[in-house]
Amino acid sequence: MSGDAGPFARLLVLQRTAGNRAVTRALQRCGPAKPDCDCSPEEHERAEAPVQRLTAEEKAASLTSPDFAGEPRLEAAFDNSPPMRSGERGDPVGRIQGVLVSDGFGMPRSTKPDGSMDGVFGGETRDVVRGFQEKHELPAPDGVIGHQTLGKLDVLAGKKGKGGGGKGPAPCPPGGTVDPGTDLPPGIGTPTVNLMSPNAIASAVGKPGAPPLAAHRVNGGKEFTFPPVAVTAVDTGGSCKKCVADWAPPVPPVELFIGTGTFTDGKRFFVGRPGDASGCDTGPLPDLLDVRKVIDPALTGKLLAGEMEHWTDFLRSWQLVVGRLLGNVRRLTPARSHLTGADLADCRGKVGDFLLDANGFPAGAAPGTTVVDGFGGFVPGPLGDTDAQGAAVRDAPNGPHRATSTPPGSRPERPNIDTAKNPFGCKAFFAAFKADALPGVPGAPSTDVIKDLGDPPKQPWHLL
Repeated sequence: MSGDAGPFARLLVLQRTAGNRAVTRALQRCGPAKPDCDCSPEEHERAEAPVQRLTAEEKAASLTSPDFAGEPRLEAAFDNSPPMRSGERGDPVGRIQGVLVSDGFGMPRSTKPDGSMDGVFGGETRDVVRGFQEKHELPAPDGVIGHQTLGKLDVLAGKKGKGGGGKGPAPCPPGGTVDPGTDLPPGIGTPTVNLMSPNAIASAVGKPGAPPLAAHRVNGGKEFTFPPVAVTAVDTGGSCKKCVADWAPPVPPVELFIGTGTFTDGKRFFVGRPGDASGCDTGPLPDLLDVRKVIDPALTGKLLAGEMEHWTDFLRSWQLVVGRLLGNVRRLTPARSHLTGADLADCRGKVGDFLLDANGFPAGAAPGTTVVDGFGGFVPGPLGDTDAQGAAVRDAPNGPHRATSTPPGSRPERPNIDTAKNPFGCKAFFAAFKADALPGVPGAPSTDVIKDLGDPPKQPWHLL
């Protein structure tokens, strides 16, 4: 997946590099005195908006409803010292959520199964506060709870009874616990094998430097693209619908390229004089000759075995990363899903929240709908990091996949009239890759090379 998905993409990077605590801190940093906040430009603008100055009369006023009056954090917010914003949590937030629900705003993601509010000032609460401000024609609907917004909430709390503890309606609580059943991780088909000259391999895979004796290519060398999670709200005959999800990650083709025959690996100058040991005479000027290298047919099997090791490394990486992501979505099939919602929009939010939690993010790290639409954004970084372990071990400068020619690559056989020494005679330099050129193959199994980096984190239903 390419491109910048905005704040969500930056949170993905932050989680991978610094962990979930860093994400939580970043979500809580937006504020007037904190310019280092990793938030979107809109959130910066709202956070840095000037706080309304209160008159002496307004400063002297206090909250009056039974549920709000005397609560220290609410009284401070009523004085704009400071207002309440996204990232806060606790009983004061729960009291406000209860009044918002009583005023007709649905808050399914903030409502616990027992009907109480969760007390988390996350994306849903912020959006509902904006809607509340617009409904009651309050100035600057910004999702921040200050003097004017809290004053209106206080009036409604007094009229409609106690909102504290947030006993608002919870029409669609979860219908059970997460299904713990396990599934086989996604497989990848057997790779195709192509026998060709190393010069052709270098052209096919776009690999600079010396022509490779063998190589592999995933997905045709193109970037992966992933669809969003498909969410449906299945009618069950009651007021609540079952939230069902599906995700169809692509199955990338894998190609193996195995070198055969003779190939050219650069050129060298050669000077031959009458009577010297080579028996080759270049005349008064040196000749610029090819360096030709020959692959012994007996080496083909080892070259193929080495590339198959790369294939099994990628297969394990794919299963660890994509398999876990798919395993999380498979908790939400029609037969397994424990989530219920009032409608499709409600289900999309709940599915996204579940996947956010299953992939190790703190609650509120991103809106649920953003997670559903950008689910493929979880793949590239972890998959690349996991798979890179294989190349780091097997293709290291002195690693098991480094073949040694005879003579060694830096000292090919000089042109020689004796074709027993140089089969190309005076026409080229010569080196050979014999059957014993790859002593490190077969090497370590993929389970020893591709370590589990824990991204996404392992859940009880993951086989790998």
